[in-house]
Amino acid sequence: MRIFIGVALPEKIKEKLYELQRCWLDTAIRKRPTLFNNFHLTIKYIGELSLEEVELLTYSLEKQLANFKSFEAKIANIGAFNKGSGQIIWVGFTAGNDLLNALNKEVVKAIKAIKIELKKERYTPHITLARNVYFNDYKADLPLVNETIEINKVTVFQSHRIKGELTYTPLYEIDLQ
Repeated sequence: MRIFIGVALPEKIKEKLYELQRCWLDTAIRKRPTLFNNFHLTIKYIGELSLEEVELLTYSLEKQLANFKSFEAKIANIGAFNKGSGQIIWVGFTAGNDLLNALNKEVVKAIKAIKIELKKERYTPHITLARNVYFNDYKADLPLVNETIEINKVTVFQSHRIKGELTYTPLYEIDLQ
């Protein structure tokens, strides 16, 4: 199973992101938008694990995050970076970045505690709106989003295809304090 740890987003936030995505991608020549149900905040991508490893991971996360307190994070900026055949368009955070980075570090400790190898990557908290985006020209007056989300649990997600469509299925949730 392909696994990652993330934060599931409330429907209200997904609706705002979808609206933002539609406005921004209207001007794109090429794009691969994130599906509405797949909007999430990745904390750490892991990769292929067995069912037994997923169960060990969940236990390790519960232990490691037992004293991690819930917090709020504010989505308020939009950015892009080049990757492969286009840009990745994402929204970032203006408040809560330090705590999101701390959460990432604790999740990494939980993963390493059960001897799962990880790629060493710099963590930048963001929510992906679309991949493979190419703009010929875009409007400068496009809307932004300004929303606060409560980070009160992390989710172990499985990334897989159902009828050819990429789907992120929540397997386990770990509540924060």
